Amino acid sequence: MLLLLVYLGHFWFAACSGLVVVTEEIEGARFNTGISAMTEFINATYKWDKLPWLAIEPFVLLLSPYEELWFRLGHSNSLAYEPFLKADPAYLKESTVVLPV
Repeated sequence: MLLLLVYLGHFWFAACSGLVVVTEEIEGARFNTGISAMTEFINATYKWDKLPWLAIEPFVLLLSPYEELWFRLGHSNSLAYEPFLKADPAYLKESTVVLPV
């Protein structure tokens, strides 16, 4: 029982601290650091023996403000119904420029 409480304590700490950071960063339009906090949360879950649904649901909810931004950009459909992006190979070519010195 004590092990379960410690396990859940680590989970709730990771979930709540991630929630605070993501909320603050989204409110400040610092989206990259909000996403970074979500990455830290997922990295914390990798250390657990089992990944409970309790960990997945808060993480998915942390994504919801980004969908709200999609609607604020004027879109009427949920992101769930939009096609997933594909990388254009033309933009993946690295180019070098030689400059005379």
